[in-house]
Amino acid sequence: MKILLIGAYGYTGRLISAVFQKENISFDICGRNASDLSEVQDQLSLVNQAFVLDVSDSSQLSQIMPYDVIVNCAGPFTEESSELVNYIAIQKNKTYIDITGEVGFVNDSYLKNNIIATENKTRIIHSCAFESLISTLGLRILSEGGKSFKSIKTYYHFSKSRPSPGTRITMKMSKYRKINCVLNGKWTPYSTNSVVFNTGLSAVPYPMPEMAFWNWSKSALDISTHLLLTKDEALFTNMKSEDESQAFSELEKLRARKKAGPTSEERELQECILYIDGTNTEKRTYRAMISGKDMYQVTANCVLTAIKELQNNDSHFGVINPADLFDSKESRTLSNLEFKISINEI
Repeated sequence: MKILLIGAYGYTGRLISAVFQKENISFDICGRNASDLSEVQDQLSLVNQAFVLDVSDSSQLSQIMPYDVIVNCAGPFTEESSELVNYIAIQKNKTYIDITGEVGFVNDSYLKNNIIATENKTRIIHSCAFESLISTLGLRILSEGGKSFKSIKTYYHFSKSRPSPGTRITMKMSKYRKINCVLNGKWTPYSTNSVVFNTGLSAVPYPMPEMAFWNWSKSALDISTHLLLTKDEALFTNMKSEDESQAFSELEKLRARKKAGPTSEERELQECILYIDGTNTEKRTYRAMISGKDMYQVTANCVLTAIKELQNNDSHFGVINPADLFDSKESRTLSNLEFKISINEI
């Protein structure tokens, strides 16, 4: 299995490179910056080849043809990676994995590429990351025992979590995205008002990729995702979409002033709690609470876990939910990723 890692010199890309090295997985790397690629290659003995590739330039994409698995951690994906995903979908027997948190990019990919990728026995696996692999594993555990839901809501709470440069850019660019949830099975503009969660925090609507996954699988008629913020943080959250024509110029400005991400010491202090609330037609609500630490290392481990599972999995083609790789292994996978889950009726 020949692996290519796109964006290996980015914050999360370096973590993924490190886990590949630790697990004795050889791979090649590519990206836009030759000197940064050379630095990563010099540090890791299992990087065989490094080459310059701009994935937004369709004329360069033939360079990925020798690879069986393409891992993409170079965001933002909406602006940069649509051409790449469309190209891979029309190839035969490829696997594409990314770590995007951009729900519009994920859903557009499904609508455009699912049929052709399925025919080609190619896998397109989006959001193989803290969001939204963990939430989907959690929902499947919550649904055990034949439970079905009319409404599903997720709530993400992060503490002591300085964002990586890529996360910061993605959140800044979110003002150019459509802000939708799923109501009665259809994509619908969010109410931009926050509500008080029962921990006293404000639940601010924020689109996450699991909404697309769960809408494809018809897991519920109503699906929404939220960030849990303090009241002061919620006041400074802008959930109004802005003119998309300004997105590329804004992206260049953000890249020019890119800040450093959290140190390893800071990441060790990060705590994250994910709540998944499923409400059935009888208005009974069941909650899964999933807790873990260091979401960036978790994302690197999610990619590693998926790569390992691919060696034993010859099913699920097309644009798929990353949790599809772990059918009947949901609890074990969560545990291996060092998450704890508890379930209660509320």
